[in-house]
Amino acid sequence: MGNHSITATYNGDVNDAPSTSSAITQIVGKTTTSTTLYSKPNPSALNQSVTFEAKVTPSSATTGTVTFYHGSTVMGAGTLSGGNATLAVSTLSAGGHSITGVYNGDTDDSQSTSPILTQVVE
Repeated sequence: MGNHSITATYNGDVNDAPSTSSAITQIVGKTTTSTTLYSKPNPSALNQSVTFEAKVTPSSATTGTVTFYHGSTVMGAGTLSGGNATLAVSTLSAGGHSITGVYNGDTDDSQSTSPILTQVVE
C-alpha cells in the first residue's frame, strides 16, 4: 500500500557501462470491494429467525467484519469467512424493514455498503 519508488539497474558487461534508470512512482491502493445482502426467509413471520448474509467480492483475500444495519441502527456484526458474513435476528416487528450490510474493509480491501434489502415481516 502507498507510494513506491522503482528504478531499474543494468550491471553492464564488457562492452556497455552500468546504468540506473530514473525513478518512477508506483501507487498501490486498496482493492475495491462490493457487498451484496441476502436474507432468508423473506418474507418472514413475526418472531421468526431471519438470517442475513452479506457476500463481499472479491472474496479471495478479504478479512474482517460486516456490520448489519436496520436503517441507521446497528443490529450486529458478522465475521467474514470465505467472503460471507451472517447475522440471525428474530426481533423485527411486522412490516417492511430497510437492511444494509457494511463491509468495514481491512488492510488491503476498501469498505463497501450493500444496496438496501427490504425484509418483510408478516
